[in-house]
Amino acid sequence: MPDEIKNPETEKNKAEDFVTMPVRTSVALVALALMFSLVINGLVSGVYALENYYLAIIENQNNQLAAVAAAAKANKPEPVKANDVPKETSQIIVKYKEDKLPPGLTVAAAHANLEKAQGLVKVLTINGIDAVVYTVSEDDSAQEVVDRLLAQDKGKGMIEYAEVDMLIPLTYTPNDPNLGNAWHIPKTSTNQAWDIVQGEGVIVAIADTGVDCTHSDLAASCVPGWNTVSNNSDTTDINNHGTWVAGTAAEIGDNGVGSAGVAYKAKIMPMRVTNQTDGWAQFSAIAAAFTWAADNGAKVAQASYSGCGSASIINAGAYMRSKGGVATVSAGNTGADGGFGTSDNLVCVSATDSSDNRTSWSSFGAYVDVSAPGASIYTTARGGGYSYVSGTSFSGPLTTGIYALMFSANPALTPTQADSILFSTADDLGAPGWDMYYGHGRVNAGKAVAAALAAVGTRDIVPPSVPTNLRTINVTTNSVLLAWNASTDDNSGVAGYTIYRDGAKLATVAGTSYTNSGLTAATSYSYTVTAEDVAGNVSAATTPLSVSTPDISFGITSYSVSQKTNTTATIATILTKPGTVTIKYGTTNTNLNLQAPVTGTDTNHSVSLSSLTANTTYYYQVTATDGTTTVTSAVSSFKTSKGGGGGGGGGKPPKR
Repeated sequence: MPDEIKNPETEKNKAEDFVTMPVRTSVALVALALMFSLVINGLVSGVYALENYYLAIIENQNNQLAAVAAAAKANKPEPVKANDVPKETSQIIVKYKEDKLPPGLTVAAAHANLEKAQGLVKVLTINGIDAVVYTVSEDDSAQEVVDRLLAQDKGKGMIEYAEVDMLIPLTYTPNDPNLGNAWHIPKTSTNQAWDIVQGEGVIVAIADTGVDCTHSDLAASCVPGWNTVSNNSDTTDINNHGTWVAGTAAEIGDNGVGSAGVAYKAKIMPMRVTNQTDGWAQFSAIAAAFTWAADNGAKVAQASYSGCGSASIINAGAYMRSKGGVATVSAGNTGADGGFGTSDNLVCVSATDSSDNRTSWSSFGAYVDVSAPGASIYTTARGGGYSYVSGTSFSGPLTTGIYALMFSANPALTPTQADSILFSTADDLGAPGWDMYYGHGRVNAGKAVAAALAAVGTRDIVPPSVPTNLRTINVTTNSVLLAWNASTDDNSGVAGYTIYRDGAKLATVAGTSYTNSGLTAATSYSYTVTAEDVAGNVSAATTPLSVSTPDISFGITSYSVSQKTNTTATIATILTKPGTVTIKYGTTNTNLNLQAPVTGTDTNHSVSLSSLTANTTYYYQVTATDGTTTVTSAVSSFKTSKGGGGGGGGGKPPKR
């Protein structure tokens, strides 16, 4: 084949193509690589996105599980820790019966004689109730002095009560801040009550750790209060608890901030009863807060401490009522029977959950008047925030708020009338009628306010129904605890019940139980009860109930340290019937490894303990038997003197 004739220009283009080919190929390869990289990156991003999606689902599920667990925790029993048990202090509280003094002996002289004999130093007198707080001798334990005072007062009746000024903890259980909402408002029909009143014109006192009155949801409602420990006006919150409690009762509402307390237009009087950052407070400080609040215009006072069994706090509650007010107190968070007796002077409140069940940690007993929501309550927190909290610390102030609403609706209500309305309008839970877990039932603000308002209207001329099911709850040799089912009233509400024994009037109470004490053993009595409404109409009497007290049984009437030195002590014991006495003792309350000789048979016994160590606290327990029955006392204590001498049971005054 002949050779092709080559065009010089074409050859030039081929040469240029040859030179540029590798460059174009490289660009193509780079483009392909880039596309592949983008695809891979997209796949990886997709995987990460998918992973994040599933992680979000898992996290959400975990949050839900955590919420459920935390909600369950709100109702889970909180074990009582050793450091949560009330603590004995070196102070006692004594209330004298001034009308029982021996002829010619002045009050001042009687007090001075007792103080000198027992080595006591006066700390203060609780205004309003005139109970005296003393510091005991450094040679004595507080319980020892109380035992001695009560034993020496047997048959004289000069002392109304004496008790150790115990240090008690707060009654709250903090909860997860992400749980729940203000479920307690609709549960108690408080929103219905708000259609009528919101707490206007009422002051509620919060006897607690102080209140943060700089909080935007509390500041405008705070009025001056008092610090009963320091005796000054410092009521700042040192723990947070008091701010939680104040918000539950009266956090400002209808202001576009936070939530709302039950009585959101009521005023808040902060009463600080402790200077301890852990919130523990003494009986005397709480009692003093109630009386100060009553003297300074508070209509309702709340203490979120388990003080329903303190004679001093009960006495202060009576003073509050004499001024036209009501004192509410939390039942406690032990999950067990508090063991306190009933009192018409305090309204003690147990706690319920959102399903109207008693929370497992709420205390209960004969002293419980009503129940109220206390689990996951949304309220104000110190520093301007908000928290969800649980405990009878919050069922108490919730009830305080309802009292404030009732007094706002009808300022003329007496404390007895207010109690009766609250009890009779509560939603009955548990066993029909009053029971030891829910009292008269879970409070209902809507019904209570409506009944309070109705009591203002047209005069009622219809008497309430006759109380039913008059019965005994407990009968002892010298007392009878009666109970009955509440009466119903068609208009003004039941104001109270009058109890008669053998035709003679005993007392009028707001609740549906009454303890008649001072009875004679092996004796029969007949009881009837009538009901009276707010308008003064009285029902017919119940069918008479016949009750016979049992014969007196063998037991220990009293025991105390009657004399002591630095190395000896004498334990005086009185029995109900003749028997023998054994004293076991030791230097710890869990190891009473020493024993005094058994005494002879008698009702009065004095047992001497010897070879003791000076300036040492000893614990002792009395066991008595008549050969058939054996009884044992609680463990008590005493402290031997520092040096020689002693006697009379008293000791040296403490150093000042």
